[in-house]
Amino acid sequence: MGHHERKAYLQAILKRYRKANKFEKAQILNEFCSVCAYNPNGPFHFSRQRSLS
Repeated sequence: MGHHERKAYLQAILKRYRKANKFEKAQILNEFCSVCAYNPNGPFHFSRQRSLS
């Protein structure tokens, strides 16, 4: 999965992530890490440094 596909996928799950409770957020992050082959801390770091809106 390339950079553009990962970014598109992250934007697609962002709305679901923002509405989720703590347990659901952990599941969404785990799903993202397995689909995109990221380190579990990667999406957190990525989402805090960039505005994805």
